[in-house]
Amino acid sequence: MAEPRHPFKGTKRTKDLGDCEKAVTKVTKTTQPHPTKKPNLKRKVSEAYKNYDFTELDTLYHDYKTEASNDDQCACMLIGLAITKGDIPCALKMVWEIYESFKLKSEALYTAIIRALVSCDELEKAFEVLADLLAHLKPHVRTFAPFFETKLSVKRYVFLIELMRDEYDLLPNLELFTSMWMNIPRKCPYEVAESMLRCVSDNYHEVPEELAESVGAYYGNVQAGLRTVDKHTGHCTICQTHLTKLDITDKQRTDMLDCLKFEGLAKIKEHLETNAYDIIIDGENVARYNNTEFMWQKLDSALSKLNADKKVLVVFKSGFQKKINAIPQRKNVKYYFSPHGNDPKNKEDDDLTWLYATLALNGDCVTDDKMGDHMYYKFSQAISPSIFEKWVECHVVRYALVRNSFTDIQLFWPSRYSQRIQISAQDQIHIPVLTVSKKNVWFCVQGAFNSV
Repeated sequence: MAEPRHPFKGTKRTKDLGDCEKAVTKVTKTTQPHPTKKPNLKRKVSEAYKNYDFTELDTLYHDYKTEASNDDQCACMLIGLAITKGDIPCALKMVWEIYESFKLKSEALYTAIIRALVSCDELEKAFEVLADLLAHLKPHVRTFAPFFETKLSVKRYVFLIELMRDEYDLLPNLELFTSMWMNIPRKCPYEVAESMLRCVSDNYHEVPEELAESVGAYYGNVQAGLRTVDKHTGHCTICQTHLTKLDITDKQRTDMLDCLKFEGLAKIKEHLETNAYDIIIDGENVARYNNTEFMWQKLDSALSKLNADKKVLVVFKSGFQKKINAIPQRKNVKYYFSPHGNDPKNKEDDDLTWLYATLALNGDCVTDDKMGDHMYYKFSQAISPSIFEKWVECHVVRYALVRNSFTDIQLFWPSRYSQRIQISAQDQIHIPVLTVSKKNVWFCVQGAFNSV
């Protein structure tokens, strides 16, 4: 008996069904879930480091060695995990194996190894690693930080301070300065301690209370305590000392003058040889305050706030000469016009003129110019930003319009004293302290010189 014929066999419909079956098979294959991607070693180490997970430390370090990984970030995290775990012998073994496996080490890896060795009380080894680093790389502040988290001998402490200060000209941040002072050896030479304080004074204003307390403890806590200094006079209520204004040195001022090179330099030099002034005014800055049109009333208001006996030099671009000739003149006030003030190539010539005059005369200048571009382009190779900031604090008179007035100017003179650590010749150290609730709080240490 003949086999029954399939109703669609041999027809176009059969071919269509076959194509459908193939299409379904293809889709099934392509939509099958991909196998889960195995996380790489660095990601696993990072997760363990983030979560303080020590359970897989041995496995992770085994995988690190098996893969012969040369990833210094991964190595740093493994070292950090090992130290945090507290298994000192295993941690030291890991540290030295990693240290020897890297031919070229990054500063971050050096620092991690130094921190680990200091944590394990292996100071001799830590200094050996530091010597290796110094032979190959220029260190940063963070490299030295681990050493100051422990007690050092006077010799080692002084060595690190001099290395940072003299050899590499490194500036610790306030956090590190605090750590350095909290662990300062009791018999550390006074010259080193004073140098550290002056460095803080040159670069920072208020300091953490912990730093002030550690300074007091170092000097025997002689009459040390929080006291409020009179805001207006700078008079200390505990030792009767008057705080002073900490200006830049003559050498630093000369260095700044040497940086000022501009086309009108010869003319302003010649003018200042036969004329002396107490105050310099950035004329255009005042007359066009708030980016308005020229308003001589603003300038006149600023001049009226000055002592009539003071000799004043007002500096303008040469293009303002006609306008100045048309306004009322004041006694003891002279106007100086920079010769190239309207030249597009010398558009800052008037700024450099009043800046040079203020420095040369060691006087004060009335301006609202923040002078960030001058610091960057003119002085950055000769002085640090902190020195420039110190000069601004002492010599720049800021101003603003009186409320609800369009022309009345109010002047803001520099403070009579600097809000910085001050070391006086009368055996006192005054330290401005950062506090949340109080302002103008100082830490007064008496008898500091005699107590060392």
